[in-house]
Amino acid sequence: MVLTFSGTTTIWHEPPRYSPDELAITDWPLLSAILRQRGITSTEAALAYLTPERTPLGDPFLLPDMHQAVTMIREAVERGDRIAIFGDYDVDGISSTAMLTRALRRLGADVTPRIPHRANEGYGLNTRAVEDFAAAGCKLLITADCGSSNVAEIDLALTRGMRVIVIDHHRVHHELPEEVAFVSPTRPESRYPEGELATAGVSYTLLRALLGDDAAEMYLPYAALGTVADVVPLRGENRTLAARGIEMLRRWSLPGFKALCKLAGIERRAVDAFAIGYIIGPRINAAGRMDTPDIALDWFLSDDLAASLPHAERLDQLNRARQNETKRVLAQAEMQILQQGGAERQPVLVVDGEGWNVGVVGIVAGRLAERHNRPAVVIARGSEFSTGSARTAGGVDITEAIRECRDLLERFGGHTAAAGVTLATSRIGEFRERLSRVVNDHLGGRLPVREIHLDAEIPHHDLTLDTVDRLTVLEPCGHGNEQPLLLVRDVRPVNARTSRDGRHLLFTVTDAEGRAHKAAFFDAGHRLTELLRYDRIDVAAELRRNSWNGRTNLELRLTDFRPATP
Repeated sequence: MVLTFSGTTTIWHEPPRYSPDELAITDWPLLSAILRQRGITSTEAALAYLTPERTPLGDPFLLPDMHQAVTMIREAVERGDRIAIFGDYDVDGISSTAMLTRALRRLGADVTPRIPHRANEGYGLNTRAVEDFAAAGCKLLITADCGSSNVAEIDLALTRGMRVIVIDHHRVHHELPEEVAFVSPTRPESRYPEGELATAGVSYTLLRALLGDDAAEMYLPYAALGTVADVVPLRGENRTLAARGIEMLRRWSLPGFKALCKLAGIERRAVDAFAIGYIIGPRINAAGRMDTPDIALDWFLSDDLAASLPHAERLDQLNRARQNETKRVLAQAEMQILQQGGAERQPVLVVDGEGWNVGVVGIVAGRLAERHNRPAVVIARGSEFSTGSARTAGGVDITEAIRECRDLLERFGGHTAAAGVTLATSRIGEFRERLSRVVNDHLGGRLPVREIHLDAEIPHHDLTLDTVDRLTVLEPCGHGNEQPLLLVRDVRPVNARTSRDGRHLLFTVTDAEGRAHKAAFFDAGHRLTELLRYDRIDVAAELRRNSWNGRTNLELRLTDFRPATP
């Protein structure tokens, strides 16, 4: 089904012009303007925001069932019971599993950790794992980053004589048995002040309750990795956990971490949220996407360089393989979209292919959604059943839209921005048509809107590396606390060209003072002809450092451009 649904509207939300008094909440007007756009309007609030590491954490026992979970763990340790930990195969699940395994073993517990194989076992707790744990004599089962929807599997664990703790942060769809300690900030009855913790944050909070704040602090690096990599909003307590954990990561003695940083070409002392999200996190995730997540778990749990170095090298190799596979599947997906009539005629993009690695379909869906400003579902086609991942755009709650197609699916789950689906291969076409109608209805037949929220207008004289350095006070930046997106008005684009592969748009801008700055607009090579039409433009951009051949320059990392406005 192809709908008459063309184009995309882009709206720039320009920052207001503040008075001198309004810009006095810090000693730098540009920083004050950025903070005001984030709802910070007083000197006191600005100081708190700029020093997240000082913000106190919430009372762990405000999370549901925390008392019960702590009691169950203490009793298991005292009795010498074997404890099973079952985590998800992404960074959040693996870092949570490693954190809990190390902490409980430090208490003297007999711990058996397990991460499922993405292709062979799929997401969530499964019956085979439960039976294996029971056969191994496990008496306590802890799930990390899964379990909220695994009612049948948890019932099986209970009948096999295991007590169960679920540590999760996914949207709650089912009631779990009363005897299960269900520790989650998304439960309606939760009184914890931060409702959007990643599972690594929930796991760390459990350790605070179990060990006390001082003893738990050594596990902050795991909490930071999971929090940033899982793209939860870096606001409130999430930002505090990330800030404290990143500071510890910069001097973390874990041999595998030091080895991976060296292989990835980053200095430990320079590790930040960007490095976690785009350099370290993808390497950890690559194990579960391209091979077995046990590689990443072993990397986390190895204590000497000889044991951890091969794991770090393998993670680096798998990441390169993941990049190549992503490129291949993305190219085939784009070709399929053209064969379907083009992205501009579809409210949601649903593509499928044989031989697509299920480990990269989520990445490809995200790239398609960002590139075309449409929700996207990418499905790895199997002989009988197929598995896919969805990412959203245009203000659509993709999980809610998929829920309206649930009679066509074997299983699904997710949150507002992302979801996973499993369905019979024979129903892919029907699913595509139904989801297209549902998303079209959600949008009311309107064009999907791409909105750009600008933090501040930057004067040309502030386009300097010193500005980049001073803006680091806003770190850690990520989802919910993005790098400042700045309006640079009225610059001249020169030497415009595309990258060798045609994907990216590269050029130079000259400002009012005649200074030249590099500019890069990723995945916008198709806009070269448009750019060449304009003599002067406004740009929405982040300021970055660009180092090449021993020289460091300012680079404007574009989100969009438009003809210059007065």
